[in-house]
Amino acid sequence: MLTKFLRVYYKYLTRLKPYAPVFLLLFIELILFYANYIPGTYFLGWDNLFPELNFSENLRRSFFAIWQEYRGLGFLDGMSFAANLPHYIFLYLSSFLLPDSLLRYFFIFLSHFLGGAGIYFLLAKLFNLNPYKKILSLLGSLFYLFNFATIQMFFAPYELFSVHFAFLPWLVLFATRYIDSKSNKDLFIFSILSLLSTPQSHVPTVFIVY
Repeated sequence: MLTKFLRVYYKYLTRLKPYAPVFLLLFIELILFYANYIPGTYFLGWDNLFPELNFSENLRRSFFAIWQEYRGLGFLDGMSFAANLPHYIFLYLSSFLLPDSLLRYFFIFLSHFLGGAGIYFLLAKLFNLNPYKKILSLLGSLFYLFNFATIQMFFAPYELFSVHFAFLPWLVLFATRYIDSKSNKDLFIFSILSLLSTPQSHVPTVFIVY
């Protein structure tokens, strides 16, 4: 029985071995979270969005976002509040497991980790023929996560920039994979990622850059 368990354990461990750098990135992210999280506090940035304070109202405002009737006398907003729907839905689902004060911490740190993991896989594709591709990809990922521009952006975070940071590497990765392979699977994944990354379009200029 023990021998069978060890064989199964070794089998799954062997499958996970190629992803060891990603687990290292996750471990680093958990250390960052532990060092920065203060229980019972809210993580503030600038121009904050806090849908967790009233999910039903904020979901309604995003769904009917063309006319912003609750701002002054009402007007056509220059920013796309409808783009925040995936973000709000994700936070709403997360609220069943996490307290309100932890939701923004969780979302921001998750975005930071996803961006680093995405860059790792993107660089691994670009360095595919290099024997040191794992080391180079890991170093590139660490640079993406901890360069001064990233630190500045996450020191006073704003959701749309966090989403842009998280999804840009994945979008480029699957766009290039589809161009190379013409695979329907890659196109489907790219489409899902494009849908999930729509909060980056809250400010139109960021969407135009993408």
